[in-house]
Amino acid sequence: MKKFFIAFIVFVTLAGCSSNKMRLEDRSELSLRISEEVIVLDDMFYSDMQSSVRGGIGSLLGDIVANGMEDKEEQFSKTMIDNNVDIQGIVLRAALGELDKAKIKVKEDAELEMKFTVRLYGFGQKHGLSKKLHPIMVLETKITDEDEEVLFKDVENITTFSRGTASYSVDEYIEDSSKIEEGLEGVAAIAVSKTIEKIR
Repeated sequence: MKKFFIAFIVFVTLAGCSSNKMRLEDRSELSLRISEEVIVLDDMFYSDMQSSVRGGIGSLLGDIVANGMEDKEEQFSKTMIDNNVDIQGIVLRAALGELDKAKIKVKEDAELEMKFTVRLYGFGQKHGLSKKLHPIMVLETKITDEDEEVLFKDVENITTFSRGTASYSVDEYIEDSSKIEEGLEGVAAIAVSKTIEKIR
């Protein structure tokens, strides 16, 4: 319940925001290099039906009922570890795909660098009775020049209520780790695409 509360506060307070010291579209030919260092600030957020029962009925009764349910969070985390689900790689793949769609060139020698920080990621329900979990991500993007001056900064908050996100049951994620990667790459792509809209 504590994790859920913290995540809710983050969702409410970290609405998408951006700052822009120069219009990047003013450059005759926009090209970027992508920092391979993606900073991940926290462990995965996870909230399923057991979490909802534990926090929703009342502490004592909720614990009794929830303790009688199979603990899926540990299995979910084990699936990610056993299958080397790489959050950094997922964000980079999503970014490269969205930049390609936007016809923004990615060059290793570009003057401008795009950097990512994952403030929050994970899976949660849309409501307490839902059997499906939706991916979530709060992604910060910075574009800096050669002097490390931040020209552009944006934070995108992709929640369980965002459109276009994949959703599966807990067991489906546990049985097939590619669904975990699909979900996280999907929300990362949505976040990057929203940021690109503010650049161009």
